[in-house]
Amino acid sequence: FIDLQQDTNIIPKYKFNPATIFIATFVILISVGTGLLLLPEMTVMEGSMDFIDALFTATSASCVTGLIVVDTGTFFTFKGHVVLLLLMQLGGLNIVSFGSFLVFFNRFGLGMKHHSVVEDFVFKNSIFSGKGLLSKIIIGTFTFEIIGAILVFWLMSDRFVDQSIEDTIFFAVFHAVSAFNNAGFSTMTDGMYNELYQHFFLLHLVLGILVFFGAIGFDTFYDLFSKESLREKLKYPWKRYKIGSLLNVYTSVGLTVIAMILILVFEESKQMADYSTLDKLITSFFQAVSARTAGFNSIDYTSVSVPLLLFSLLFMFVGGGSSSTAGGIKTSTFSALLLSAYSTIRGKKHVEVFKRTIPNDVIFRAISVFIFSLACVFVGTFVLTITEQHLMADNKYTLIDLIFEQTSAFATTGISTGITSQLTDSGKTTIILSMFIGRLGTLTIAYALSKGIVSTNYKYPEESMLIG
Repeated sequence: FIDLQQDTNIIPKYKFNPATIFIATFVILISVGTGLLLLPEMTVMEGSMDFIDALFTATSASCVTGLIVVDTGTFFTFKGHVVLLLLMQLGGLNIVSFGSFLVFFNRFGLGMKHHSVVEDFVFKNSIFSGKGLLSKIIIGTFTFEIIGAILVFWLMSDRFVDQSIEDTIFFAVFHAVSAFNNAGFSTMTDGMYNELYQHFFLLHLVLGILVFFGAIGFDTFYDLFSKESLREKLKYPWKRYKIGSLLNVYTSVGLTVIAMILILVFEESKQMADYSTLDKLITSFFQAVSARTAGFNSIDYTSVSVPLLLFSLLFMFVGGGSSSTAGGIKTSTFSALLLSAYSTIRGKKHVEVFKRTIPNDVIFRAISVFIFSLACVFVGTFVLTITEQHLMADNKYTLIDLIFEQTSAFATTGISTGITSQLTDSGKTTIILSMFIGRLGTLTIAYALSKGIVSTNYKYPEESMLIG
């Protein structure tokens, strides 16, 4: 028996590369998921589904994206739905728990030079104070999902009295897991836009709340609402929360409110023309949080206005909070970029917020994430314009549809204007890679591909240059 809390002569022999380990866990999960979905009993059709479709679906579920090439509700059997449920759960847990796993094994070969990788998963001070973090994440995840499943079950039982208890329970669990993990999968054809659920506004509200809290991030949630934090706040009311938590909450709420307003402005007189004021607010909230992270939709994105599509691109690209189940460049990156631009415009030498200075290395990392992510979206879209020319040949789809699809894949959002199932195998492969890279994070891929993180404790002479 090896006591992992004590130093040993065994584990330190192996040096952990956190980025490589993280990538490997998703590769294994996707591979197992693909193999399971290829089994004949997973689908209603005779034989097994196409390999590329199985790989696409497994990647989408594991990376909690929600893009689909087949009708999830009718194509898969109950066993197939169970596999998707497990992939969503394990994929969502993997992204938020891997940081605490690295914290736990910090002393066993994870050197200081790798801490910048770990900080992509947890706050910097969590690297040295991660006791019980993994158990809190698991307990917190299941608590949210159980509460959500109970509420969904109650709403479904009241509305669909003829449905069996077993089917209602599975529906509740599946959608609670899908919502909290920001996956966007549904066992119903067309998801929440299905004619039976399109006007089920209380269900939309419950799922929207689950999506919002799933996208906040566990570091932020426990910093704001844990017993220790609340007790400390009562004892020291002058002590503020972490900068990351405050920026995450303010940015998330701000983006949600802006998205709600835009949805109301562009769709109130169209798809929501017959809704009451409360129903319009619930629908706009559901779509606002879903468009950033989850991929559920209760409105038809094939008929929304171009301005709303453009703003949706921005919301998807930003995504949710760090150490959350959401994708995108994250609210922390977005807020750091805005603060950096504001400081530059005001002529400040340092980036300041809440009477604190944000370190330059954080700003540099945010800029790197933004540039790498933008490059991935551009390259993916460029490839799609080559492989999917048939989609634009009949003028049914335009370039913005391809950009929307690629951004949705990279940001692991899952909203589509309807072209996913019509993609060629080359196009599907492009989207698969985009979902994979977007879920893992561009910097994580870069660290994994690099030979090592070397010290740069030197500085060349400074020389200015023209900008703009």
